[in-house]
Amino acid sequence: MSETQRQRGSTNRLLVLSICVLLFHVLTSLVQEAVFYIPGFHHTLLLTFSQALCVSFFAFVQLCRSLSVPSSSSPWRRIVDSRRVPLFTYFAISLMNTTSVYLTNEASRLLSFSTQVVFKSSKLLIVWLVRYIAIELPARLGMARKALKCAEHGAKTYRRSSHTEALSPEKQCGHVSVKVLDSMVEGRVSTKEIPLGSADIGGHINNCDIAVNFSAGNNSNETSVNGIVAMENTQIVKEVLSCIIVVVGLLIFTYATKETHKKKGSLKEEGWWPVISGVTGILLALLCDALIYLGEEKYCFMKHNASHEEVQFYIFLFSVINGFFSLALSGGFADAVEFVSMHHVFITLLLGCSFFSYSGTFFLLRIVSEYNSSTAAMVTSVRKMMTVLCSYIVYPKPFGFLHFVGVTFVMGGIWQYEEARRMRNTPAERNKADTVDKEDEVCV
Repeated sequence: MSETQRQRGSTNRLLVLSICVLLFHVLTSLVQEAVFYIPGFHHTLLLTFSQALCVSFFAFVQLCRSLSVPSSSSPWRRIVDSRRVPLFTYFAISLMNTTSVYLTNEASRLLSFSTQVVFKSSKLLIVWLVRYIAIELPARLGMARKALKCAEHGAKTYRRSSHTEALSPEKQCGHVSVKVLDSMVEGRVSTKEIPLGSADIGGHINNCDIAVNFSAGNNSNETSVNGIVAMENTQIVKEVLSCIIVVVGLLIFTYATKETHKKKGSLKEEGWWPVISGVTGILLALLCDALIYLGEEKYCFMKHNASHEEVQFYIFLFSVINGFFSLALSGGFADAVEFVSMHHVFITLLLGCSFFSYSGTFFLLRIVSEYNSSTAAMVTSVRKMMTVLCSYIVYPKPFGFLHFVGVTFVMGGIWQYEEARRMRNTPAERNKADTVDKEDEVCV
């Protein structure tokens, strides 16, 4: 086993990838905030389109370098020939990505930044729920159907064997081979050789002993399966509890941050319509984020085994197309071009923001493919808290008791989730899954 395979799924590798995601995404937030401080800037669609364009260029360069096809052909032909995922899948994911970014920006405009962070921090629960419904639940139902099929097949085999043995002539032998369905639930039909005593040699086969052995094996296996199911249910409860703890910690920390800004007196009395619109937009953005994680994990990495570079390039390429048409249809294209021509610092900040965003997304996709989308959402939620912490470092603010409680809850939830993930990734769990896949041929 190579060093990379040994490190896959390890806590150290997850820590390194998480630090990279946090570092680059926090830098992205700081640079992007500087863009909003440019006098006269209100072109959110321009920022979305330009950033997607730069990131797609970085992904194009990285994808060309990583391709293993002959370099004699053109770069575009190499990319087209090596594509694994259907274009419609990439288009759907990019459409959800563009929608999520737009709705998040609109919610930030209608609501306060702290309120937006409060709602976005609940992404972890939504991603976990969508992933469980779309990936884990169908897998569990499929394993249950396979187990039932194997049980029926094993019962028919046992009845057929018993009927054949009853009609076959008796032979003198020292032992007899009997199929005992002691692993029927897991899909295994094992053959055990049961030695017979001297009194049974040359005599009738003791069907009662066989029935007793069959029953004992079945009961033992039932106890083992019940233990496995109980352990899996315990891990699921731990994952749910850790998600709730992290979200509660983020809510407490963000609420404490909001309290420190109340003295600015920037609250507006505009009725409930902006609040309802902002909350609706952020909830739809959260649903889009969950579908993005699901699409990348299930339909890009798991189903087609696509590379990270390919996923990044095509998603942001279609995001460029979506952003361009959105900018053109909004009627602000000419105004956006005039703004760029008058503020050249926007280009510098845009390049830095795009590079940091590409780097953070690259490491985030590593977490999605090597672990799962729930772990990636966990890292993203922590990144939001780190963004607020960096604002405390750059602009010193009071750090009260509620801030400490929020950080403690978040760190405790992360530890709880990591422990549950490690338990679900033990060698016994992996071997059990591999055994079920390998022994499907027995049930055909």
